Amino acid sequence: MIRIPLKYRQKIPPFVYEDPILAKAFEAIDEEIQLFNKKAQEIVDQYFLSTATWGLPVWEKMFGITDSSGTDEERREKIRRKYWAKRNFTLETLRLVGEQAGHLDAVKEDFMRKIVMFEFFLDKPVHLPSLYKDFEELRPVHVQGAEVILHHQPEVVLIEEYARYHHMDSYICDTFYPEIDAEGRLYHEALDVSEQGRNHRLDFPIIDTFYPEEETR
Repeated sequence: MIRIPLKYRQKIPPFVYEDPILAKAFEAIDEEIQLFNKKAQEIVDQYFLSTATWGLPVWEKMFGITDSSGTDEERREKIRRKYWAKRNFTLETLRLVGEQAGHLDAVKEDFMRKIVMFEFFLDKPVHLPSLYKDFEELRPVHVQGAEVILHHQPEVVLIEEYARYHHMDSYICDTFYPEIDAEGRLYHEALDVSEQGRNHRLDFPIIDTFYPEEETR
């Protein structure tokens, strides 16, 4: 038995919840909405080279490519190379080339060796063949080549040490006694530990003295 989805039940009176005709109508509405969303997303995909399919002929016409043979991915690669060939050999362009190949960290120039160095993080795959092909399309004659450096992305480790303070009532001046009770022992010699001090104001009946106490976090 077809049931009316909850998202529609919230907008209709209770006495039609079990109406089979209405349930069938809502089922048809759902199918049409899903089909519409799928077609809309398919159209949006044609505006991006990485997802274009039946829109690739328009991309090829824009870049003057007459050979439409090959798979969709091979055709995208031809368009991509044509795009890079039209751009100037600048650091901005080289960064875009590197970002297409993987998780780029930096692009540097070695003027003495006349090479360009691409540095990548290893948290994502690096597509080196595509990188070198795109680079060769851009490379001027005075640049000898490119090198790739791979390294791990540094991680930030946060360490917290909590301090407990116990209030003790005094008959004379209502003294406040701090006592540190560390929760566990978390440290590493190679890590920098920062401290943050907090000031607590204490009111005394005679001189209203201010005693700063430190609370490490």
